[in-house]
Amino acid sequence: MNLRQARMDDTWRRVYTRAYPSKLTYVSFQALQSLRDSQIHFRAGITAIVGANGVGKSTLLAAIADLLANGEGEDDSNHRIRLKGSRLAATVEHEGENLTLGVQDGAGGTREVTGAPFAGEYQWLDPSSLAGRYISQISVDTNFADLLESVTPQQLDADELAIANYLVGKTYSDVSIYEIVDYAGFERFPYLKVTAAGITYGSEGMGRGELSLLLTYWTLKDVPRNSILVLEEPETHVSPKSQDCLMNIVAKISLEKGIWTIVTTHSPTIIRHVPAEHLRLLARGTGLADIQDNIAKTDIALLLGGGVTLTGAFLVEDQAASDFLAALLDENAPSLLKQYEIVSANSAPRISAILENMPKTGSWLTLVGVYDGDLRAGIKGEGFNWPFKFLPGTAAPEELLVTHLQAGSDTADLLAAELHKTSAQLTLALNHAAGVDSHDFFTELARALHVHVSVIRAASVRLWLQNEDNAAASQAFILELKAAINGE
Repeated sequence: MNLRQARMDDTWRRVYTRAYPSKLTYVSFQALQSLRDSQIHFRAGITAIVGANGVGKSTLLAAIADLLANGEGEDDSNHRIRLKGSRLAATVEHEGENLTLGVQDGAGGTREVTGAPFAGEYQWLDPSSLAGRYISQISVDTNFADLLESVTPQQLDADELAIANYLVGKTYSDVSIYEIVDYAGFERFPYLKVTAAGITYGSEGMGRGELSLLLTYWTLKDVPRNSILVLEEPETHVSPKSQDCLMNIVAKISLEKGIWTIVTTHSPTIIRHVPAEHLRLLARGTGLADIQDNIAKTDIALLLGGGVTLTGAFLVEDQAASDFLAALLDENAPSLLKQYEIVSANSAPRISAILENMPKTGSWLTLVGVYDGDLRAGIKGEGFNWPFKFLPGTAAPEELLVTHLQAGSDTADLLAAELHKTSAQLTLALNHAAGVDSHDFFTELARALHVHVSVIRAASVRLWLQNEDNAAASQAFILELKAAINGE
């Protein structure tokens, strides 16, 4: 079994472009416990619903299960309590037919189907809860060992064993699965026995994380093709490394089997490979929780407490270019500003030397050279190991900003408002800086106003962006920068 990361990266790209015969594209809900009446859209491949503990992720999944099971969702009293009084609707596509599902309370407190029935396959999986239920059942059944004697175990083959080792981070020489049919209320009850480092032990001797991972893989192996998978918080009791490995396997099996997957999580690791447009944030303010989309992954990571790790650097010519780029990103692409450090190389030749001599690394670091616009005709990039782009315009950033400030009749008023100064103060400062070279203009202006020069540059960028042509040039630059980051 080839589990190289390069192949996994390709799997993640393809999982979002594959055709899926069964799709859950839309869910709306009313009177759902702790959630504001709202709706949620799902996208092809894997969609993640993220949020902190207690915001209603399990309630939302219970609603999805209720719809897909035609009012007969998970047999769990907590789920039934969460759904009481709610009115649910969903749009699904199954075998080329578009259906509108609906479920609400009926007579006698039972759930009643109000839309078309869903005839497709779906699987609910809560690994940690399932592991706990299995261990509890084993502990209370004094005849469990005798029961196992009548069951012939299945053994993982070499490829499956490689996946189990990859997930758990152990070297199993054997994994056997005893499936007990129709036992203690379970349609299928799995008992796991593994051998690692010469020691053999069963489910009751495993840590909760180890058992959860193996149960998840056992379930994924048997999930029907072209089905819908609802996966609840797979990170519980699982290390970040195994979380990452688990999501790789979820993506692999989703791609191979055409499984439309919805996962809930509060782990930044779980969503590492999930694009921002496939993320839905469930957050609570002062009242009921609500669904939010179009949220940057960096913002989600901060909300979940995972922090944000820098993934690369933009190399610029000097501090003026650094301030210009920072202000530009802050206005148009704040998530990039949180992920990439802006580093002044102190000159254009120094940027070129770094791009040429710094060896290419893995995905943990990305460098992009960002030259001033006046060097467009002079930088060819021959022999560079890293990509490069140019700031908007055909002049150095200071010259662009100074020209814009001096061209407008209302510049003093606008800049004064941005800097919380009076127009008179701005006029005097502009007079003080008049005639100074553009490279020193903002330094003199800052000295006259007793404001840090980076603050004035940022304010000037915001004014510069109010011009439609400048705003368009800025957007085009951001797209070029993102393409360079993605290796396009």
